[in-house]
Amino acid sequence: MEVLKKAQAFTGEDGGIGTAAENLDTLTHIQTGKLGEVPVGFIGKEKYGIVDKLLQYMVKDGTVSPTDRDLYRIFDDPDAMFRHFAKVRARNAEQERIAEQQSTAEQQSIAAQASTAAPGIVRVAP
Repeated sequence: MEVLKKAQAFTGEDGGIGTAAENLDTLTHIQTGKLGEVPVGFIGKEKYGIVDKLLQYMVKDGTVSPTDRDLYRIFDDPDAMFRHFAKVRARNAEQERIAEQQSTAEQQSIAAQASTAAPGIVRVAP
């Protein structure tokens, strides 16, 4: 699990039952919040299309949320998958940069308000 927590993306490739179980387990950890949301790509639309159909069925059955199918994408071309990973990484970096700017601006606003309060009075922002 510790190795998974450090990953910036996950790929699922050909394998047997153990590989399939690990791939679904990774999606479960992301779904339940044990792992952060990172891009997941499965290589092989023919094989992993079966997993997608299973999850479609589970959505219809009500045992899986429709948004859970957004946790992964299926590719035939590994290069397309890695381009997708790069786009997601760039988007996430931009979102983190914006969040950091907003946090800094909020902290500066609180500090400015505190400096205008009367001595001995601490103003707490809502």
